[in-house]
Amino acid sequence: MKIHDIDAKDVLDKSELAYYERGMEFFYSELVHLNINLFIMDKIADFRFDLFTTINQTTFFNMVFRNFFYSSLLIITRIAADQGSDVFTLPRFKNRIRQSSKQEYRELIDNRLREVKFDIGIQKLLEKTKNFRNQSVAHLLEEVVFGNKETTKVFYSDLKKLRDQLNDLLDAISFNVDHMMLPVHYSADVIHPKHSDSRPDIERILDSIAEKSELLTMPEKQPQGWKIHKKRLKKEDLDIINHYRTKFGIGETLINANRDDF
Repeated sequence: MKIHDIDAKDVLDKSELAYYERGMEFFYSELVHLNINLFIMDKIADFRFDLFTTINQTTFFNMVFRNFFYSSLLIITRIAADQGSDVFTLPRFKNRIRQSSKQEYRELIDNRLREVKFDIGIQKLLEKTKNFRNQSVAHLLEEVVFGNKETTKVFYSDLKKLRDQLNDLLDAISFNVDHMMLPVHYSADVIHPKHSDSRPDIERILDSIAEKSELLTMPEKQPQGWKIHKKRLKKEDLDIINHYRTKFGIGETLINANRDDF
């Protein structure tokens, strides 16, 4: 028997059921927000703005990435890192759920929680993220601004590691329910109607930038300029260009991006 196959009403004391349901609703909402942030950030980070735009056309996306980074950092630290008798965090919520579970299910819950326990690396990463928030995001230390104290650095990859850990922790205390951490139109697991445009909105926006780029149709419209420009491009650049040409049905589908006539 697995703990995921049992209903919450069977696992928990009746007096704790309403608390559990409200807490799960809250943390699920927060983590969906976090997952959407990072999904959009992934799309922006992966897009080749350097190929399809100029530097003065990226301000909007740079600001979106920056603000989503701070938003994600705040979500993570407030639901996982804050300390105090009156704060509501996912680890503290997890502990109460464990304590309020019926004795016959305690071992199953403990086994599942051991699988998602924060290791030393995650604990240090969480502490580093909280320090960065306190120094430079939620508060601003004068000694940090004037360079008299070294600023804690947090990277995008750090947020993704913490997001994955928190997703796993929520899943560990989810009884007989599966949570989708992204909206339906963002999820790769959803089967969409045949011939429908299933691209997420952020992908459509970025695709439109590539589609309208002069670079994409340069081989046909500016063949002499293309021969010169192509020499500055790496193979992976040519592969990206070919990917979008194929995606939008522009001219010939060129499988070999290094062909002389491309």
